Amino acid sequence: MNSVTKKRFLSLFFILINVGVIAWIALHEFQGSSGLRFRDIIQVWIQNWMFFVFAIVCMVVALVSEGLKYFFLIKKATGQSRLYLAMKTAIVGKYYDNITPLGSGGQAFQIYTLYKGGIPSGVASSLPISGFSMMQIAFFILGLSFFVFNGDVITDPVFRILAFIGLGFMIFLPFMVVLFILLPKVSTATVFLIAKILKKLHLVKVEHRFARRILRSLGDFKVSLGELMTSKRTVLITLTLSILYQIALCSIPYFVILAAGFQTTYLDTLTLTLFVYSAIAFIPTPGNAGAAEISFTIIFTAIPSAAMFWSMMLWRFASYYLFILVGFSGMLISQIRGLQDTFPRIKTLPPREEEEN
Repeated sequence: MNSVTKKRFLSLFFILINVGVIAWIALHEFQGSSGLRFRDIIQVWIQNWMFFVFAIVCMVVALVSEGLKYFFLIKKATGQSRLYLAMKTAIVGKYYDNITPLGSGGQAFQIYTLYKGGIPSGVASSLPISGFSMMQIAFFILGLSFFVFNGDVITDPVFRILAFIGLGFMIFLPFMVVLFILLPKVSTATVFLIAKILKKLHLVKVEHRFARRILRSLGDFKVSLGELMTSKRTVLITLTLSILYQIALCSIPYFVILAAGFQTTYLDTLTLTLFVYSAIAFIPTPGNAGAAEISFTIIFTAIPSAAMFWSMMLWRFASYYLFILVGFSGMLISQIRGLQDTFPRIKTLPPREEEEN
């Protein structure tokens, strides 16, 4: 077995391990009892099938928006129109974001996907950083807007505080990049101060090493955003697509509630969902597992307790597990095709002509 074949088999094996991890998470998330039997909720969903379809459409819109964002980023950086590569990059990123703690695993695999797709290494390294920055900024803009103008839908003060902390967590890295550009000495001192605090809290072992790693990341972000900012049109398009992604993703609970046969208002549901995603932003579990379900049951009071479990399951399927299934399917197909390409091809020999008598 040559080195290429070994790498492909190892990649396939790694994907299968991820499937096992995802299955374990799903079993622990969905265990429990419900006041409504599964066959009863299925009948309700069948009656309201249109809303279930809309929930899936929201997921598709989110994924397409993410793919188009990378399409414009690739086009701006290379001048090439690579729609397939852009969609593949988006799918790979969402897959690994959803199975790694704090959604931190997608960028490395996006860089690898872009590089294998023929994008120069420097550009391949910067594009996921630009895409991630736009996503963080988009969520901050949406979250802050809805928290200010419709924040009264949340009455729990603790949950409000957690949501605002999460909103700060979302904008922290872009803010530090701006500070790094405008006031490099201040930002450097801030990073070392944070590293020192984390060291005292026993969250990091070597504070100077941690600080240098953060400063190196800030430098990479600075370069990436600097390249992106050279085109205001690209910035506007990618930011708009990132906002569309967030709106589509946060619209899924609205259709889930309607599919369960209950009524709610779109604006309030969108605001509540933004509160949920913001409040769990710093939970270090894959896909914020555990915290997402608890938050859903706390603030979505429009759903009676009898139907809460199955509604939560439908929401997690449409907004989390479906992304993973799409990503896994796409990567599995890619790996199988790659394995087929490594097998030796048997050339068909032309039929031997009969000897003349």
